[in-house]
Amino acid sequence: MSHPLRSQMVDLLAQAPSTATELARRLGVTSGTTSYHLRELEKAGLIIDLRDHGTGRDRVWFSPFAARNYGWSDLESMGATGGREYRHAWLDLRFRSAAEFQDRVARGEEPEEWRKGPVDVNAMMRMTSEELRVFTQEMQELMARWITRRDLVKGAESDTRVVDVQFRAFPVALAPQSASRDDGRDDVRGS
Repeated sequence: MSHPLRSQMVDLLAQAPSTATELARRLGVTSGTTSYHLRELEKAGLIIDLRDHGTGRDRVWFSPFAARNYGWSDLESMGATGGREYRHAWLDLRFRSAAEFQDRVARGEEPEEWRKGPVDVNAMMRMTSEELRVFTQEMQELMARWITRRDLVKGAESDTRVVDVQFRAFPVALAPQSASRDDGRDDVRGS
């Protein structure tokens, strides 16, 4: 699963069904290359063949993972090397997606109505592990309600677009122990 092309293919197939030929054109590779990787992704259970959507030899593929709900421990099960490579390829793809949108806005390529809603939010919050679990559960439930509003397979109404909603919540690395002050409080620099 660590091949970077595979994470791109899963991403595109989560947005809309596609054939190997269509994917090859979008990714700038041969249809033989995409066909090989599609079979591997199908074996891994990351994509499905929409048999009733194809015509003749053209198989139409789709990723039912419009929402990837990976817990960090789920990614550990992919193995140290393969899991790490897949995680990094996936995160790189997500960040590139956000950067490309920002570039399109800067170049004036996004219509005004699509520049009003997008947001890039980052917040550092202090939580217990239980609060983090509850917070992420609430965010996943909110996203699930919105995901089920429209069917990505059947196509879109003319005024809709696929929207990349990204959410990650994780504890930051533990800071080295701060020097203790005379009053018993930790010395927190910058506050």
